[in-house]
Parts: sequence; structure tokens; C-alpha cells
Amino acid sequence: MRGAKLSQLGIAHGYEASTIYKVWTRPWPELERIIATFLELKPQDIWPSRYDRAGRPKRQRSNGKRMVNDRLRQKSKAA
Repeated sequence: MRGAKLSQLGIAHGYEASTIYKVWTRPWPELERIIATFLELKPQDIWPSRYDRAGRPKRQRSNGKRMVNDRLRQKSKAA
């Protein structure tokens, strides 16, 4: 990757060395932008499923807790 390690790129931008690797398993627009800029690409070129046609990040759930809470609310409304 152009002579740099992902961990070095993350550290250079104020992240812990291992944090930047999370971008491969979950959407993280800031980390995606850092990597894309380094590669002289746009984030949507690397992760097209995470961006809309205008290049804006698609809104996605951040964690499973919120999804569980939403399901519990739906059940209580139905009851």
C-alpha cells in the first residue's frame, strides 16, 4: 500500500494502531476517507456499497444494541 502500513496511517491521524483495521469490517467514514486520500482515491471507489450516488456515506446502524432496543420498542408497541 504505497509504502505505508495501515497502523502507521492510523497513528499519523491520531488513532490507535489497530483501530484503522476496523474499516474492513464496519463502515467508518472518517477512516475510509483517510485511507482513500492516502491512495489518491475516493472512499466510494473502494467501498461502493457504503456510499450513495452523490458520494455521501449511507446511514447504517452503528451497533447491535440499537437494533435490539428498536425491536423491543416495536414489541411493546404491538402489545
